[in-house]
Amino acid sequence: MPQKKTPRITLLCREDGIVAEVLLNGLGLENSLIAGQALTQLAKECDRWEMLSFLRAVCRSGAALDWKLDLPSSRGAMTLFFSGCMTSRGIVVVGSVAPSSVEELYEEAINAIGGKWNTLCNSQADSDRLRISEITRSLNGQLAILQEKLSHAERELLKKTLDLEKLKIQKCEQLEAAVHALKNPAGGILSAIECLIDDAATELAPEQMALLESAQSSGLFLLQLIDELREMSTIECGKLHLDLRPTDAILLVKDALRPSRRLAEQKGIQIAIRSDTRELMVEADPIKIVQVLDNLLNNAVKASTPGGKIEVRISTTEGRGCISIRDEGPEIAPDKLRKIFELFQNDPRSGPNKTLGLAIVKRIVEAHCGVITVKSERGGGAIFMVSLPLASQAEADSIGGIDRKPCNPPATQSREATA
Repeated sequence: MPQKKTPRITLLCREDGIVAEVLLNGLGLENSLIAGQALTQLAKECDRWEMLSFLRAVCRSGAALDWKLDLPSSRGAMTLFFSGCMTSRGIVVVGSVAPSSVEELYEEAINAIGGKWNTLCNSQADSDRLRISEITRSLNGQLAILQEKLSHAERELLKKTLDLEKLKIQKCEQLEAAVHALKNPAGGILSAIECLIDDAATELAPEQMALLESAQSSGLFLLQLIDELREMSTIECGKLHLDLRPTDAILLVKDALRPSRRLAEQKGIQIAIRSDTRELMVEADPIKIVQVLDNLLNNAVKASTPGGKIEVRISTTEGRGCISIRDEGPEIAPDKLRKIFELFQNDPRSGPNKTLGLAIVKRIVEAHCGVITVKSERGGGAIFMVSLPLASQAEADSIGGIDRKPCNPPATQSREATA
């Protein structure tokens, strides 16, 4: 007995987020599902950024599974699980009242790709028999064979894409479990070391005390690395949720400076803020961008020599809001510069420990559809630059449902690293 299908809707969307065709409406949403409107308009207002993130995830990875979103309806809010995949005809989006299996999404995508084509081919073949020659029919037969091969290849590619997405989800779940398992014992070890330091400080020899302090420092670094692994897992699994809003870039810089000022004062480093305007509104999650700038400023202070200067400049460049941080530390070698945003790499001037800090920074900026670059000048110094969409431009680009501007920068020279 065939298994009953879960009620759902199936849409074919363009890459800019516009609904091109309603393939299936099994939820009675006739008044809401209209070809030509933005897919984001289906979601409740509070979930529209989430719908936009879903579309970006499909465009970036080729497929995305089970994004939970609320839709308004005449009977109140309706919660659906959205899955989607890229095809030659566009983005196939399935919204279901229950989580979709990979097989169900695969079936919907194949129907969208193949069903319409077969109908057109049959119709064309009937017309051909009435008005074209044997040679033309032969050519059409060859074209049909090629089309069948292409369809088969596309189906295989689609299946592999969905399988990879499923494996990615499994990998993310395993990484999250491993990070959680490491957190508690690492915290317990650090607490025990701190208790020993507090209770036995007057009874231990200087060499023994130095060993305990070294163990404490290693424990703190281990906890930092575990926290970074957890954050990287959140990002890689597509669970990074941004509270995007128009935000003044100048205020973001001032908030990010607070943690670094004390170390800068201890080293006699001057930090100057330069801005072309009194206010520069960018589309950003304030907490996440402050985290990005705090990391970059902390690295700049660590890299700078005592008595040096750090300049933070806020400006607009090519219609985007830019924040650059220039220090007077040592030069970064070209081979280190090319890998600086990779996993377990860092600014080599800020210390020997390999962390995920700059890799996380890169991914947070990219999640904002932003760009981060770094240059190192001959003779010393480095400039890290973060560019973000202006608030007014981000609002205009999102009207169609998805950002129309590419997020990846063009290739740059070897002495400049771009994320």
